[in-house]
Amino acid sequence: MNFKYNWKNNAVIFFLNKIYYNTYRWLVENDYDVSHAEELLISLEDFIYYMESHGYSANLIISKLSDIEHIEFFESLYITNNNSESNLAELPNVINTGTRILLNSNLASDARLSSKERRRLYLYKGLAKSIFSLQSEKTFAFNKIYSEILDNESSRTATIVNNGWLLLEDILSQELAEKVTYATLERIRPGYRIGLENEKIGLSGALVSSNLECERAFQAVLVDFGLTISKIGTCLEYNKGIVISSLLNYGIKEKLSDIIIIEYIENGNILELYELLYLMGLLQNEKLKQYHISFIPNLELDEKEINKVYQNIFELTKRMINFDNKEYHEIPLFIDLSLDTKSKVLKLIHNLDIE
Repeated sequence: MNFKYNWKNNAVIFFLNKIYYNTYRWLVENDYDVSHAEELLISLEDFIYYMESHGYSANLIISKLSDIEHIEFFESLYITNNNSESNLAELPNVINTGTRILLNSNLASDARLSSKERRRLYLYKGLAKSIFSLQSEKTFAFNKIYSEILDNESSRTATIVNNGWLLLEDILSQELAEKVTYATLERIRPGYRIGLENEKIGLSGALVSSNLECERAFQAVLVDFGLTISKIGTCLEYNKGIVISSLLNYGIKEKLSDIIIIEYIENGNILELYELLYLMGLLQNEKLKQYHISFIPNLELDEKEINKVYQNIFELTKRMINFDNKEYHEIPLFIDLSLDTKSKVLKLIHNLDIE
């Protein structure tokens, strides 16, 4: 095996060999162009090299990616049968199953990147999902903290809150993927541009400033949410790049979801975090519905309601922005369910003022 870089780390060498040979075997068995294996290997090497050269231990990165066995391709459209009628449904450009990264086989060139370069981008997004992986024992416990007072709403509500974590994970992954893609291609990443939002889950008709390839309004959600966390951003300057880079840094080095939960509990703002994740989960559910993947049925938001969800998120984060420089420490996940908390949670679940 000839590598692009002169790796000395045995863990890196083992991981690269595993991915290359398993991917090559899958390509042969499924009649795909085997040259993709070498292309993906080079992209993977570039990713690890970039992360290591920017201060992140290769052992740390490999430990987060170690469950991945190989990379596959899939067709971007599939048939669904709804009410006995066949319909084409679109799938996302990348899926991370935990042990496999599945790439859309029909990625076309766009104004920014070629087809090959977009394969690199979405490979990196798949890798980033393993690196950030915001779900943990603490998040699952957090999702259910109000289960006793929600009765038959409990399971559905916990799923929506969990989707809020998934939305954060997805935006962070897209951010890291685009950052590393342009850097490894030795190209300047497009800057922030203001344009009318026209995506299905965007702020309809609003002017949105973003440098993301897709889901541009989600970037504003990430930035405003990031500013509610201590050490993210500065009191002297509002800078999207600084906020996003800080979030990426914490997400790579630590378990970001645990940091978030601990800090919100420490500040006595646990209900606000629950509400924010619930609102973000509503947006994520709309996104999942497009792909017919793990969405909650009978939860339909129209354009006006989606805009109201964004408005509620931005209003709540504005009240929560925190510029304190606190140190994080472990505290127990214990919530005192007062009557006031119970009434607020029930109001949140049953009436989000979406009219």
